[in-house]
Amino acid sequence: MIKRTKKLTLSAALTALITVLLYLGSLIEVLDLVTVFLACVFVAFAVLELGGWWYWMVWAASALLSVLLLPNKFAAIEYLMVGLLTILKNFLERLPPLPQWLLKFLSFNALYAGMLCLFFFVLGVENDSLVFFGVTVPPYLFPAILAVLGNLCYLLYDILLTRLIALYLAKYSDRVRRWLTRG
Repeated sequence: MIKRTKKLTLSAALTALITVLLYLGSLIEVLDLVTVFLACVFVAFAVLELGGWWYWMVWAASALLSVLLLPNKFAAIEYLMVGLLTILKNFLERLPPLPQWLLKFLSFNALYAGMLCLFFFVLGVENDSLVFFGVTVPPYLFPAILAVLGNLCYLLYDILLTRLIALYLAKYSDRVRRWLTRG
């Protein structure tokens, strides 16, 4: 059993690491999605190793710090969504495959629609014509294209995260747990 002090220390370290990672991603705009996905791997680690409500606190604290500190709020809002989906993955994967995937994509699309509404209607991000692979796309098709690409990215992310978790559990979790439960 991991002592409460170690859980607190690990939670604080993960929160700081996630916040720094997201900060770097917001400075270099090309890396924002990559750093969001990497940050969510640390959230998955918190789910696996900390249990209880600790992983919720890691996600909430790092999300709050990101919203407050990041110069580019886009990465912080992406992390809010994908981090929550990472935590929900823990609960949804206890279901049979069909309801599991239906609920995963329903959750993703609900959060994604909320994020798009936040960007376009609350934050006032311009929804002008977009040049996409050399083709000009009218503004009314932009949310649909984003939804298709978002769902594809989420599918790939979920599969990759599942494989990373399986690798971690097979090769590293015993060593990490021994280290965490030591003196």
